[in-house]
Amino acid sequence: MEIQRDISMHRNQAYVGRTVQVLVDEVDADGEAVGRTEADAPEVDNEVLLSGNDLVPGTFVEAAITDALEYDLVGSVVRVSRPALLQIGG
Repeated sequence: MEIQRDISMHRNQAYVGRTVQVLVDEVDADGEAVGRTEADAPEVDNEVLLSGNDLVPGTFVEAAITDALEYDLVGSVVRVSRPALLQIGG
């Protein structure tokens, strides 16, 4: 498992400094958003952690990747590229 963690960390570090398209999957009560890039499958691959934004699930954003974790990326929203088409609840 240690080898896999090293491979994943190396792969994720390659994203730092890049801007990628992220689909927001969920937002918690504190406003922390979790999404994924077009290369990542839900509940299988990396997640992108985004904070401090008024986002809703289904929103597409351009995010600058600022940090890499073993199995996730950390980013900040550069701009909303496509708002969610439908907001459920709230």
